[in-house]
Amino acid sequence: MPRRDLGFERELLSDFSVGVNYTAISHAFGTPKPTLANSWEPDLLSLRTFPALMGYSSRIMAESWESNMLFYAALADEMHYPPEQLNVLVPAWTQQTLERIFATHLEDWPALLRSLRLVGDDVRQKARKQGLADK
Repeated sequence: MPRRDLGFERELLSDFSVGVNYTAISHAFGTPKPTLANSWEPDLLSLRTFPALMGYSSRIMAESWESNMLFYAALADEMHYPPEQLNVLVPAWTQQTLERIFATHLEDWPALLRSLRLVGDDVRQKARKQGLADK
């Protein structure tokens, strides 16, 4: 695996230490976890996803599912969409992600990841085609 240059990250942290920290990122991209964190505040817990079981356990599984917002925010940034467009794009991308899941059983987490990546690939491909059409 190639070694990453952390110069940019260090510079970002030193210039924006107030806004670039775990608490700020959790608040911006996390989801409420009333059972796991005993709070309705958005949070990222960095836990493995709990297994899908019926009843009370299904709520714990749902709360352990971390937000896809980080992926969507990175995708929007890569495509140079303005942040205010996320209010429209994220619901559409979420719907497309759910439509593309062809899970064989409830524990098929790779199916979700494949679906999420397919939506990202589609967004990139449409942006490239739009860029060619604009020229």
